[in-house]
Amino acid sequence: MPIISMPLGCSCRMAHASSTLTMGTPRLATLASAVMGVALAITSASIVLLLTIFYSLLTASLFVPILAGLYVPRARTAEAMAAIVCGVTAMVGLHFWTAGKGVGLLTPALAGIIGASMAFIIVFSARRGAA
Repeated sequence: MPIISMPLGCSCRMAHASSTLTMGTPRLATLASAVMGVALAITSASIVLLLTIFYSLLTASLFVPILAGLYVPRARTAEAMAAIVCGVTAMVGLHFWTAGKGVGLLTPALAGIIGASMAFIIVFSARRGAA
C-alpha cells in the first residue's frame, strides 16, 4: 500500500511511492480546502459566524488533547484521537440540534470540550485498566 503523504520528521520511505503521489495528494487537498473556503465565504451571511464556527471547532478538537498531552505523562495517541472525534461530534451535533444556540449554559463549544474530556478519560482509563 503506497503512502499518501509523509509526516514531518518521518525517516521511513517506501520505494514504490512516487513523488507525484506523495506531493500531488496534499496539493489537491489544499486546493479543495481553498475552494470550499472561498465558497463558504461567498455564500455565508456573515464572516463572523464562520469564524465563530471555525474557532469553536478548533477549541472542541484540540483543547483537551493539547492540555492532556502537556500534563498527563502517559497520554497516548488513542486518547487524543478519541477526544478529537468525540469533541467534534458533540460540538457539531449540538450546533445542528439547537441551530447554534445551545441549551441553557451549554454552548456547542462547551459541549465539545465536555465530550472530548469524557472520551479522553474513558479511553485513558480503559487503556490503563487493560495494561
